[in-house]
Amino acid sequence: MPGRAVVVLCVLVFVMAMGAGPATAADLQKAISFSGPQSLRSDDNPNDYRLWGNRDYVSQSRTRWVKFWVSWYDVQQSYQPISRADSWRQLDKSPNLSRLDAQVRAANADGVHVLLSLYQAVPTWASGATGPDPLSSKPAIQKLPLDLSPDGPWGWFVGYLSDRYDGTSALAGKVDAFEALNEPNLLYWPQDGIVANTATMLRTAEQLSFIYGGQAIVGPATSDYPDPGGGRPGVTTDWETFTAGLLDALAGWQPRVPVHWSQHNYRDVKYEDPPETSRAKRTIDMLAAAGWQDGQLWLTEGGLNLGGNWSDPALRDAQAAKIEKNFDAMRSLPQVALWTQHGMSDVAGNDFKSGLRDDFDTGGPGPGVARPVWTTWVSIDGARPVDEPVASASGAGDQPPAEAPPSAAPPPPVGPAPPAELAAAGQSAAAAPAAELAAAGQSAGAAPVAGPASIATAPASSRPVACTVTAPASLGRTIRVDRRGAFRLPRTRLAAADTACTATVTVTGRQLRLTRILKLDPGASQRIALTVKPAVAPTKVTVTITVRTPASRTFTWHTRLVRS
Repeated sequence: MPGRAVVVLCVLVFVMAMGAGPATAADLQKAISFSGPQSLRSDDNPNDYRLWGNRDYVSQSRTRWVKFWVSWYDVQQSYQPISRADSWRQLDKSPNLSRLDAQVRAANADGVHVLLSLYQAVPTWASGATGPDPLSSKPAIQKLPLDLSPDGPWGWFVGYLSDRYDGTSALAGKVDAFEALNEPNLLYWPQDGIVANTATMLRTAEQLSFIYGGQAIVGPATSDYPDPGGGRPGVTTDWETFTAGLLDALAGWQPRVPVHWSQHNYRDVKYEDPPETSRAKRTIDMLAAAGWQDGQLWLTEGGLNLGGNWSDPALRDAQAAKIEKNFDAMRSLPQVALWTQHGMSDVAGNDFKSGLRDDFDTGGPGPGVARPVWTTWVSIDGARPVDEPVASASGAGDQPPAEAPPSAAPPPPVGPAPPAELAAAGQSAAAAPAAELAAAGQSAGAAPVAGPASIATAPASSRPVACTVTAPASLGRTIRVDRRGAFRLPRTRLAAADTACTATVTVTGRQLRLTRILKLDPGASQRIALTVKPAVAPTKVTVTITVRTPASRTFTWHTRLVRS
């Protein structure tokens, strides 16, 4: 749409894929899932990353990723928003998200990557559920939302999370990857149409991440139960049928942010399947046959559930042995980028006992006794030989599970302002158009194109290896500066492709000259946030972005900084 189209300014260098040297396998990264959204419901929770030695445990075990959980049901069951702006205003006040902020910031400070997973709990007003699934024992809150589009209540929530945790806010911190659903083939209902609905959720999450936070999208978090032939019509879908159907549904998709396939591996751990016949390897083969973008597999939930026999010494030893065996097996598969252990400390009242430690001691209070698997987790190493080949050339190897067994219902709930780019452009969040979601493309100063455009992709035989600047034709008449002097360039993003990217941003005015150098690792992207002395506003400014690829190219806009 004229005046609202998103301009995609691409500076790309292409190399022939066949001419490039063989890629090498990144190390298999270790992750720990902090069990579920309980740590957002109250203070002093055993699975709060900041407390009870959890930060030290992550550091001691050389765990590079943590998985945090957030429940949409918890934060909006009691409030039905009427617009995106209304939704975001209410979410700004959520105590659950304030607790999440603090944990994300702590992980950032520790140099630990964050995967944020959306728990399988939906406000009943969004799904229309009035009771449990009539075909199973699944509770009402596991019914899929009726609207999975980017501009519906579920999309507002996902977009809010992407925007809040884009790394530009010192209060919220940065989430590196976002998993928008959990075990759809097992936990959600109705199962009829689950493949198509999952495809829609992934596409929506990718679109919103592209617009707001630029996080990698991870999904579909397939449950590796049931096995082929074991599904119940209308209740569960076996992992192989689900995976094949979803790959078909996503055929030809070209996401604009990294999207990594995820699966859970409880059964591979339990049955000690060898790597060449494991469910993980069979999924990798399916991804390769379908031409999936990067060929990687992220195992975002796994381990061994000890259940009611958690105190049995033989079973405790078996937990350690099985996890070590599967981790070694997955390390032998170069396409596996992440291995996630579900649970640090177990808690009384939850019969799913897969943690590294026994039940949290509420009498102490303090962490439970370390199980043998804790020593194993500390010792296992994901290093791979430097000359080990990779099946695909896209990098990611830096990230699980429900807080209870699949059949158990989650416990009851306790109970960033609208996007800065909208306010900066002088319009309300509620007025944000669908055209922005469509990301229509045009070059700077050119007439709008009629159809949607992507960020220019390489031919099949080559791939981009430089910088991409995504920005509007105009930054608007004014950009608002907050009381600390902070502001963001509206709807502007810098992204790196297969190599590192360097850009210089300058803001100049009569009494102002600000220069910021941005350096992005391969595959990374970020929005452009700047800070000036508040006293300089109001003032007319010229904004310039120069990217080096290694040749230089410069883009320039004129606007005015004003105080909020």
